[in-house]
Amino acid sequence: MLELDREIESRFPSETVLDFSGVTFMDSSGIAIVLRTCRRMQESGGSLRAVEVPPQAGKVLRAAGVERMVSVTYQRDTKEESAT
Repeated sequence: MLELDREIESRFPSETVLDFSGVTFMDSSGIAIVLRTCRRMQESGGSLRAVEVPPQAGKVLRAAGVERMVSVTYQRDTKEESAT
């Protein structure tokens, strides 16, 4: 988290993208990182997007209401795609 804070402070990005493509498990610690990053971006006038969010992490983010504050893009379910 400190590394992410330093990057935001040094670069002042207008948008930060968190790529969840390698995430296999997420709990309240992950929510805290997303919410803290969202707050930091809002303080600097920027925005946050979460992309490639896998199903398990998506359930956690939805349950926490994160979608109300952060743009979230979910991974496609390859099982569903191959069945059609």
